[in-house]
Amino acid sequence: MTQPAPLAADDPWAALAAHRAGMARAFDLRRAFAQDPCRAARYAVGAAGLYVDYSKNLVDDEALAALAETALAAGVPAARESLFAGGAVNASEGRPALHTALREAAPRPEVAQTLGQMERIAGAWRGQVRDVVHIGIGGSILGPRLACEALQHAAESGPRIRFASGPDPRELGQVLAECDPRSTALILVSKSFTTPETLAAAAAARAWAPAAPVVAATGNAPAARALGIRDTLDIPPWVGGRYSLWGAAGLALAVQNGFGAFAGLLSGARAMDAHFRDAPLAANAPMLLALLSVWYRNAWGRPAAAVIPYAHGLRRLAEYVQQLEMESNGKGVTAHGAPVERPTAPVVFGGPGTAAQHAIGQRLHQGPGFVPVDFVVDASGGPALAANALAQAQALMEGLDAPGEPHRACPGGRPSTTIVLPRLDAPHLGALLALYEHKVFVESVVWGVNAFDQWGVELGKRLAGPVEAALATGECGGLDASTAALVEVVRDA
Repeated sequence: MTQPAPLAADDPWAALAAHRAGMARAFDLRRAFAQDPCRAARYAVGAAGLYVDYSKNLVDDEALAALAETALAAGVPAARESLFAGGAVNASEGRPALHTALREAAPRPEVAQTLGQMERIAGAWRGQVRDVVHIGIGGSILGPRLACEALQHAAESGPRIRFASGPDPRELGQVLAECDPRSTALILVSKSFTTPETLAAAAAARAWAPAAPVVAATGNAPAARALGIRDTLDIPPWVGGRYSLWGAAGLALAVQNGFGAFAGLLSGARAMDAHFRDAPLAANAPMLLALLSVWYRNAWGRPAAAVIPYAHGLRRLAEYVQQLEMESNGKGVTAHGAPVERPTAPVVFGGPGTAAQHAIGQRLHQGPGFVPVDFVVDASGGPALAANALAQAQALMEGLDAPGEPHRACPGGRPSTTIVLPRLDAPHLGALLALYEHKVFVESVVWGVNAFDQWGVELGKRLAGPVEAALATGECGGLDASTAALVEVVRDA
C-alpha cells in the first residue's frame, strides 16, 4: 500500500472513533475485495522472510491513515530509536530494554563472552549427557520451551530437553522420572536467583542428581555461587526475563539443536529488528500489527484477541504471546504514573491449529461480536494444515448464509491476519518472535504504558510468603478473613 496521507484532525483518537463509526455502518469486508481486486496484494507485507497478510481486517486506507496519525502523535518513531539506542524506556526501574543487543551481528563484549560460554557448554553437553532439565518460571521458561519444541524436529543428535517450571513437586517428579541422574545436566534460569519456585525445584533436582553438571543463567551470579553453582551465564540488568531467550536462557536450544541453530534464531530476530527499524510505517509489519491491535481494542472495543498457529511445533505460541502481551501491556497507569485514558492489553488466548478449531472455533465463528485472530502458518507443514488455516480465515470473512436455519448461519465479516513462515526453522522462528516483541512495544507507546515492568506479578509473589507460613503453622495473624478461612480449609483437607 502507499504511504497514507495524514488526516486533518486535532485529536487522532477522535478521528479513529469517527472513522470506526462510519465503517461500522457501511463497510463490508467481503465487498471490499470485490471493489478492490488488488486488496490482497496491497494489504500485505514481507518482513524478514515472513509474509504478513492483513487484508482480511476491517480497515481501509482512511482507517490506516488515522492509525498512522495516532502512532505519530504518540511518538512511536522516537520511542523506537530510544529502544535501540539504550534509552531508559523502562521508566519505573530507570533501565533500558536492550534485548535487541543480544542478537546484534557484532555483539558487545559482555554478550560475546556469554555466547562463547554457551557455545562451549552446548558442545560439551551434546557429547556427554542424555537429558537436560531446564528449570525456570514465566519468561525464564516460556521462550526456551517454545523454541525447543518448535525446532525439535530438526534436532539430530542432541540431548533430550525437559522443562519444569513450578513449585508443584509432581511436575518435577514426572520430569526426573524420565531421566537418569548419571546422564542428566541441569539448567537453572532465574534473573534474580531469588525466585522461590525456581530455587525449590532447583534444590530438589540437585538433590536427585548431586553429581550432575549445572549451569545457572542469572543476573545474580553471587547468589548462584553461594549455592555451590560454579558455572553461570550472565543475564544483563537491561534484559527482562521474557526477553532472556536471546541470551543465556536460550542455552537449552543450543544444546538440543547445536549452537548454530541458536545463532540462526538470533539472525532471524536481527533481520526483524532491521525491518522494524528501517521499514516505513505503511510497510512495517510490527507497526501494522500493533496498530490493528489498537484499532480493535480501542476503536471497536474488542477485549480479546486469538493466536492460532498451524504447526505442532508452535503449539505454545499463544501461551508465549499471552505473557508477552499481557505482562507487558496489562497496565492501568501510564509510564508516568497517571491513570490510562483507554483500555490497554487485550486478553490473549488460542491454541494449535486444527485442535483449536474444535475448541474455540465455534465462539470465533458464531459467538456474539468478533475476536480478531492471528493465524500463523508453516508452509512446509503439509497441505492439510495450510488448507485448514486458510479455510478458517476464509470462513471468518465470508461466513455462511442459511435462510431458515439460524443455528447454521455464520455472520462472516470477521477479521483475521495470516502470517506465513516458508518453513519452521531457527531464522524464521526468530523473526516471528521478534515480530511479536516489536508489535507489543509499539502498542505500549501508543497506550503510553511501560512495557518492561511487571509490578502486578511481584505483589502476588510477595504475599505468598506469609500465606505459606500460615499454612505451615496455622497462625493466620495479619491475613484477611477470607484468606485465613481458606488456609484452614487447606490445612484440614
